[in-house]
Amino acid sequence: MSGEWALWLVGLLLAYLALSALAEPARYLVLLVWRGVLGYVALTVLNLLGPALGFHLPLNPVSALVAGVLGVPGVVALAIIGRLYAGLAV
Repeated sequence: MSGEWALWLVGLLLAYLALSALAEPARYLVLLVWRGVLGYVALTVLNLLGPALGFHLPLNPVSALVAGVLGVPGVVALAIIGRLYAGLAV
């Protein structure tokens, strides 16, 4: 009976160690998803308000990736870069 308890304790210890090792990468994954959601919301709001301000930011894979990885600062950077290039094209 005591050998069985020892196996259970070792199994529980290994499960705890495995889950605690996976908790740190999961935290970064949740942070990346959260930034992506905030970036998408900022990009959508900018596209909804853009025509009233005379501004349009195209929604393409590059802008979606920048908004997803960098979040709101990425959308602000896209808007600034878009304004700079729009001024040069005239």
